[in-house]
Parts: sequence; structure tokens; C-alpha cells
Amino acid sequence: MSSKPSKLHDSFEAAGISGVNYNADQQYVWCPQDECTGREKSHLKTLSIKLSEGLFKCHHCDWSGKIKDKNYTPAVKKEFVLPRENNVMVGSWWIEWFAARGIEKHVLEFFKVGEYVHKDTKEKWVTFPYYRDGKLINNKSRSEKKDFRLTPGAELIFFNLDAVKGKSEVLIVEGEPDCMAAYQASIFNCVSVPNGASPLPKNGIPVVPKLEYLDNCYKEFEDKEKIILFIDNDPVGVALREELARRLGRDRCWIVEVPEGCKDANDVLLKFGTERLREIIKNAIRYPIKDVNRPVDYLDAVLDIFENGYPKGDKIGFKEFDELMSFRPGELTMITGIPNSGKSAFLDQVLIRLASRHGWRHAVLSREQYPHSLHIAKLTEVFTGRGMDKRQGMTKELVITANEFLNEHFFIFGFQDLTIQGILDRATQLVIQYGIRALVVDPWNTLEHKTDGFATETDYINGILKEFVKFKDTYSVHVFLVAHPKKQPKIKVAGGEMKFQVPELYDIAGSAHFMNVTDNGITIYRNLGTRADKAFPLGDTVTAYVQKVRNKFIGTQGQVTFDYNFVASTYSEEHADFTNEIDDWSWRKGIRSKPIPIVLNKPIPPLTDFYKLPIKNEFGLIASDLPVDGFGEPPF
Repeated sequence: MSSKPSKLHDSFEAAGISGVNYNADQQYVWCPQDECTGREKSHLKTLSIKLSEGLFKCHHCDWSGKIKDKNYTPAVKKEFVLPRENNVMVGSWWIEWFAARGIEKHVLEFFKVGEYVHKDTKEKWVTFPYYRDGKLINNKSRSEKKDFRLTPGAELIFFNLDAVKGKSEVLIVEGEPDCMAAYQASIFNCVSVPNGASPLPKNGIPVVPKLEYLDNCYKEFEDKEKIILFIDNDPVGVALREELARRLGRDRCWIVEVPEGCKDANDVLLKFGTERLREIIKNAIRYPIKDVNRPVDYLDAVLDIFENGYPKGDKIGFKEFDELMSFRPGELTMITGIPNSGKSAFLDQVLIRLASRHGWRHAVLSREQYPHSLHIAKLTEVFTGRGMDKRQGMTKELVITANEFLNEHFFIFGFQDLTIQGILDRATQLVIQYGIRALVVDPWNTLEHKTDGFATETDYINGILKEFVKFKDTYSVHVFLVAHPKKQPKIKVAGGEMKFQVPELYDIAGSAHFMNVTDNGITIYRNLGTRADKAFPLGDTVTAYVQKVRNKFIGTQGQVTFDYNFVASTYSEEHADFTNEIDDWSWRKGIRSKPIPIVLNKPIPPLTDFYKLPIKNEFGLIASDLPVDGFGEPPF
């Protein structure tokens, strides 16, 4: 065993990091930051180290940096704009406006509500300051005409956040006036979301809120025992309530039942007064996720199915495959296939398309594609539709743009704790902090299997699968498990050739429960020998056999054959054109781009002139200065 490299040792010690094993590249040690001291009782080392690159990051307090010689360079964190204090307190016009909503002047003074007059339109605006630890973090403005603005570039947090520090119970409402209405009724442990529920799209289907403000404030909710959700009962409000409950944990969430004719806390205050408002909040009901329910509890949901049809899964843009199967949070999908059939590559394609087209975020544990840098390179190829080679049209700008996308949607697990509990603990934290929609374990034997206490391997597998089922049901996360089948026999096919039999879910090594417990099952089968008929860079065709779909509204059984571009790691349905996801994603991000056709066996022109990182303004992401004439509207 080699001795510690003295310079590296001195550098880590200078950063306050001790206990480093200098013979292990990737490892976890105790974090020295004040916020993490004393966490030894949790038996969870949170500071991850990548020795070869000198990188370290704490997954509890987010402290990070890079070791270089005898110094360390702190990692660059996102810099937020700090707004200026508005010292002009709210005037008589707005005082009368709030009074008409049942909110008295002393409440406005407590929340430091201010006002200003727009220099051009002369319109009156009211300002709601957002504080954390007594420091101004953001300002939200509202005009007489009900236009809203947040400080451009400022951090999104909950309104009145400091009021819930040290409290075991918290009330969450959908607007600042609702928060002030609660204060008016002597309910002081109340916060409001900063931007309400997302508007209803033209198709009438509410979108899943991203909740960036919860990403930034999740630590303030870790110690809460009871979280009461007082959110509007319209479709977009229900979507917001569902996502808050999913990420905060339904088992500690309660719902306020609103009186008829009211939609929020301010309505109740105005129509029924403070006593009634306190009463309905006190009588909040548990979130309906446990124990036994009556059919009447599901009447609204059943009527919604009657009016709007069964819930739909998200499709990934392959025409024939989409007719067979879609993907819905809260389900378990098993993927199997003979080794080297393309299971992981196919799953990468699914993950990229769910992220690009539907905004899914994924937690990925994959020993099948290691080291992680190579996996990220493959995901970059799938997203851009280009091999990691300048001759294939890949550019540094494309790699950086793709990494921005991947960084937003993928979280890669290390291998420090591979027990089922360790994996689900990290996944649960990612649900709360980042709102992940999918958990990937590839392959099944990545898990650290401990069969103590189980009579048979079958019992053990059933127990582990039930843990995944409990997790997916509790947090509405789609779980993808990849598992190898037992060795398949060869059978005679047309022409007398001997080929491996297509595996079924019952063939997965260990237990029939892989078939019985899963919601969906897919076998990926490589058709060896078909490459000879294809032009470079196509490989053998691959057939996806959808062998099980539990819910008829999600899909049906069948099979689809794909071409595979082994240079770009991408699939297309046989005889269909290859596409890339960066085009669709760039449209959605507000970047206009000239579509570049993917022509096999020919170099693809660089896209430096067509893809750039988006520009931000006070309204968020906008189109950059790219050529747009003649390209029409985004295709969605």
C-alpha cells in the first residue's frame, strides 16, 4: 500500500477534510462544516470525494470545491441578484384595497408591504418583500391590473419563510394575501408559494409544477411534523397541491376543506371572518394515502375519468412504440434482455426523451455504464444525435449545451451505499429537493443483496420489489429496473439458423415475481446478423417486445423493431429517419434553430451557428439572436 501523497494530504487538511483514503479514488468522508458536525449519529458520511480530479461535495450542506496543490478552489455556485429594499410603505390607495379584502393596516406594516408608481405608465404597484434569516432575497410586485413581477435573477423562496423556523407545524397557501389573511386570524406559522399554480395550458391538462422555490428551501421543511396545504381547488391548484404533497411526503401533509363559494384563505376571511378561518384550518384532514378509504372518497376522481378519460402516460416520440406503450409516474417497469442486446442504450433513449419532451428528472444508479463520464458522453450523443467526434458534427458548444440539459434532468448515484434502504433514502431526498420523476437501477445485481431473514431467494426478491413498489406509490416516481435473464436456449428459426430464444419476464434470474409484481415489462432483443444489410453506421436491428402492460390506458402488448446508430448511440424505428432531441428541447427553451437533417454515412455540419446557450431577462429564458426567418412556430 502506497503512502499518502504529501501535497494532496496537505491540501485536503488545509481545507479541513480529514479521514481521506488516498488509495481509493471515489469515497465518502465526514463533512467538517458546522452545519454537518454531529451527524456521525446518522451513520451517513455526506462529503463525496473524487481523488483523481480533486473534487469534493457535501450532499447535506452543499459545500464543494476543488483541491489544487496546497489550496482548494470553492465550486462556483449560482449567483442570485439581491433586490433593493423598498422603503416606501404602502399608501392609502392600497390600504383601502387590502381593507376591502379584510386585511388591516397593521398586517401590511408587519409584512413591510410597500408601493411604487411605474415611471412610464404611472400605474400603482404594491411590493411584497421576501426575507430569509432577516435578509431580503426577492421582491414581488403586483399592479392595479393584476400583473405580477419578481425581481429578475433573484432567488425564488417562500413568502414569510422566517415565520416557520423552529415550528413543527406549517401552513402553506397560494398567495401573499392568503398568508396575510392567516396572520390576520392569528395564524403566524404560514408561508406562501411565490408564483402560485401554473396557468392551464390550451389542452386543458395541468402541467406538473417545477417548484424551484422548494428546491431552494427544502431544508426548512425537513423538521416539520405536520404540513397543512391550503391551495385553490381548481385544476391547476390541485396539480400544485399534489406536487407539494408528493415532494414533502403525503404522510405528513393535511388538506383544508374550503367552504362552498370560497377558493382560498382570503375568501374565507372576507366572507366568514377570522374565527371561521381558524376553524377550517384546525379541522384540516389527513392526506388520503393510508389505511382504508370508502368508494365515495374516489367519486371526484371517477367523475374526472368519466369526463376526461383515463390518465395518459407520457409518450417518447417513436410513432409505433407510442401506440404500444407510454410512461406514467408511479409505475414499475422491468427491462430485460440477453447481455449485449442494448437494454441500457434503449433505456437511455427513453430517459432522454422523457426529460426533453416532458421535463422528467431522473435518478440513475448504473454499474452497467461506468465510469460515469462515459455514461454522460453517451447521453450527450443520444441528446444531440451525434457521435462524440468532430467528424460527426459534434462541437464543444454542443457538448456544453447538452451538459446544461443533462445537469437539469439527471442525478447520478455513486456506489457508496448499494443497499435498498440507502438507494431509496437518496431517491427520497431527490424527490423532496429536486422533484425527480424516475429512479433507474441498472442492473438489478447492482444492489447489495442481503438475504438474511428470508427463507428463500424468491421471498427475498419479492420483499425488495415490494420496497420499490412502496416507494413508487408514495412519491409517484416511475421505477425502471434492468435485470438479466437466465441463459437462454437456442432455437431453430426460418432458414434453419440457430438463434437465442427471446427472453420473457419469467426468465429473469431468481424469481417469477419480476413478472408478477411489475406494472410493465419490456424485452430488448438484438437481431444478430442484420447489420450486413445496413449502411454505416447502422448496427444490427433491435426489437423491443412489450410483454406486459398492467393498465390498458397506458398501452398494450406488441413489438417494434428499431435501427441502431452505434456511432451516435441512438435508435429510430426501422426505416424511419433518425432525429435528435436537442432540436425539440431548444424550441421549448426559446432558442430558435435551423433544423439540421441527420444523414447517415455523411459528416454532419457543426451547429455552432445554430445552438447557443439561452439569454435571460426578467421574464426568464428568451430567444437568442439566432436566424429565425422561415422556420415557423415550435412544433408543439
